[in-house]
Amino acid sequence: MRKLFFLIILGLGLTSCSVSNPSDCDEISVVSWNVQTFFDSHSDGTEYSDFVKNKNWNEEVYRARLNRLIEVMKQLKADVYVFEEIENERVLCDLSNLLGGKSVGSNNGWKYSCFGKPEGSALGCGVFSRYELLDMKMHCLDVRIHDVVQPSMRGLLQVDIVCKKKVRLFVNHWKSKLGGENETEIWRDWQESLLASQVRLSVDEGIDGCLICGDFNRDLNRFVEADSMTGYFLLREAFFGDEKDVVVSCGWSEDDLHGSYYYEDNWEKIDQIFLYGKCRFEEFEVCSFWPLVNEHGLPNEFKVFSGEGYSDHLPLRAIVRVGD
Repeated sequence: MRKLFFLIILGLGLTSCSVSNPSDCDEISVVSWNVQTFFDSHSDGTEYSDFVKNKNWNEEVYRARLNRLIEVMKQLKADVYVFEEIENERVLCDLSNLLGGKSVGSNNGWKYSCFGKPEGSALGCGVFSRYELLDMKMHCLDVRIHDVVQPSMRGLLQVDIVCKKKVRLFVNHWKSKLGGENETEIWRDWQESLLASQVRLSVDEGIDGCLICGDFNRDLNRFVEADSMTGYFLLREAFFGDEKDVVVSCGWSEDDLHGSYYYEDNWEKIDQIFLYGKCRFEEFEVCSFWPLVNEHGLPNEFKVFSGEGYSDHLPLRAIVRVGD
């Protein structure tokens, strides 16, 4: 009999400010965005080759990209920003310093941040928040039961948001389709099982609701719909030896004509904001305004050779009410 080996690794969070910020608000505005290979200007040896080989990638271009991201943050005015494809905590520190005008006493609104990625990974996930963030963990998989070696996969970031209710945020960036969508689906199934197990455990810990954000690299139509429940889907925990499913709500509607990512002449809904527990959507939208889109209405992707653009994904924005 083959044995299953998997590790759940707990990591420490980076908090950008120690000032307590309790809130009685029962609504949270959240933006989730894959900001596309957001590397800093330092060489750490794990950067993608097109950055390493590009002589035009330098501190000036990096700073310009930081400022573009800050302008979008200010325009969207969310309480919580969830970013995928951030290189390291240095990027978050640079963002924080620019937001606060490099002043320790400056109140830029987003006082708290955290970052996580598995050791050796090129990119990870980061969070900016107006609310205090506590008890960050990183959950990572090490699966050794298949005939093929597990590819490099990003971890699942978990952090608690301090507001009126007990809210837990899960940040996902699932395995890409590189290597074939069907061939790589097994690894996304593993990540789905890990997520489902951690969401279900949150209930046992007294969490009121969960915000589940990120780039899932799986179109919405490949998730399993909950029976007779429009807008609800199942997160399956089967790979962890449990047949229980977690039912989550989704912000996308059937009337949404395009998604957040454009690939091979088709829009895809691979970026998601799911809700679990005592959470419901008050608003949900894909942010498709200029300059996040180009003259053709497509994502204004970042181009390393020119240093211009934003991302090949569009951000999702939601207002979530937490409570009964």
